Amino acid sequence: MARTGRRIWVRMAPAVVVSMVAAGLAGGLAPASAAGATASYTSYSNIEYVAGGTSEQNLDLYVPTGSDRARPLIIFVHGGGWSGGGKNELDQTNKQAFLDAGFAIASVNYTLSGTAKFPQQIYDLKAAIRYLRANAREYGLDGSIGLWGHSAGGQLVALAGTSCGVRLLEGNEGNRQASSCVQAVVDGYGPTDFLQMDTHLTVPGAGLHDPASSAESQYLGCTSGLLACPVSTVEAANPITYITASLRQGDRGDRDNRLPAFLIAHGDADTAVPIWESQILYTALSHACDDVSFYTLHGIGHVFFLNFVNALNPPYPSSTLVKSDHCSPTRTTESTTLTWQTLVGFFHTHLR
Repeated sequence: MARTGRRIWVRMAPAVVVSMVAAGLAGGLAPASAAGATASYTSYSNIEYVAGGTSEQNLDLYVPTGSDRARPLIIFVHGGGWSGGGKNELDQTNKQAFLDAGFAIASVNYTLSGTAKFPQQIYDLKAAIRYLRANAREYGLDGSIGLWGHSAGGQLVALAGTSCGVRLLEGNEGNRQASSCVQAVVDGYGPTDFLQMDTHLTVPGAGLHDPASSAESQYLGCTSGLLACPVSTVEAANPITYITASLRQGDRGDRDNRLPAFLIAHGDADTAVPIWESQILYTALSHACDDVSFYTLHGIGHVFFLNFVNALNPPYPSSTLVKSDHCSPTRTTESTTLTWQTLVGFFHTHLR
């Protein structure tokens, strides 16, 4: 694969990245070494994961330097109601925590709902996974992949995690030979069953999800609102669909082998996505004998995985953790905390 583009070197304060690849070098492997007070890394900007694809089908990749060891990869998927946001939501502080721990990290753009409706967004995410796995050696990756997303990105990473091997959600774009299955998923306050969201709003009437103007209706192309949309359309976007369908077919053992480990986090003061959405996902995963942890952050609302909210930095909010591991009895831990290092430890456990 040709390495194109040019390097730009910029002198900055020691704690800040001192070189970055020029923006706009679509499809190139033009790296620029970056060094600071913490781990150094090589940065690849605007990689096209679908050759000749749209301007939205690209990603940024950061790979730690200083070792010949191939790195496990974490892919970050942004929020924004499937209609906004972008890969630049990956904050430097959050990114550095994973780089310092030896992970490579990618941040992915996907087609927004104003351009194309579901399932294009999951097609894009799976195409990005397949691209990075197929080119693992080129980038110094070891082929193991974890996903991390928040809000709309949480829905997408959960959907990708539960639909390993589901051809309906693969799409036809990009590399088709590599696997899109992943080994670990961190889902931050992502919706699951869109039809239950308004029923469980903690502030009745706030941020309604059923109307045609809602982010969910726009995402699915439900022009008359969710309640008038075919149930099959809504179910196809629900990560739980692919867990329960497998259990109904009696192949729990097979599905158990294909489900990645999950860490779910949700604030109990979230007025945008009711915490019920994460509770039902946890229940479905635990019934499928998955390795799943669910953190409830007390008094915390939406978007706490964005660094400026500081919920995962001191002073930490109190959390309750419930965990089930391969059909073991649920264990509950009160007054625990969820931190960036918790996420690092989760990925260390489940990515080789």
